[in-house]
Amino acid sequence: MEKTNNDSRIYELWLKLKGQNPSTFLFFPMLDVSIEFFPEYLDCFVGDEERPDTFGKIIVFTRTGGHLMRDYLIPHQRIWLHPQYDLGYDDPYCPVYHNWVFTIPDKWKKDFELIHDKDQLENVSQEYVNQVKKIFPEFLDSIDSWFYRED
Repeated sequence: MEKTNNDSRIYELWLKLKGQNPSTFLFFPMLDVSIEFFPEYLDCFVGDEERPDTFGKIIVFTRTGGHLMRDYLIPHQRIWLHPQYDLGYDDPYCPVYHNWVFTIPDKWKKDFELIHDKDQLENVSQEYVNQVKKIFPEFLDSIDSWFYRED
């Protein structure tokens, strides 16, 4: 079944009701920016084989594509200048949504591989766990448990 514009609105509503994709909390900190860096932020996930130019890269999903792009030129200039920025593209089903694609910083490549292989969360570096705490301080009480660390 083909996704329609209405399906995109349903997805946006689902995000608001259900919260973020868990990938947000595991991969987003690798970008070393806050969620507020992205206007109209909706979600974060890792690219896959369906679109080879995004495979193994961090994708930030926003509601700033298509005709909305002109309303966010200054924040978008900051995004384009991010050292890990690789490419961006509008959602093929509803162009008001935009995907920002970022490469994995060398500093976090090993941790990325460990996280991407979900059985290896306990082996993620303490440095990266601290990075997650820095980006998501509102979850300080639970972050250690995400990585199977003792409190």
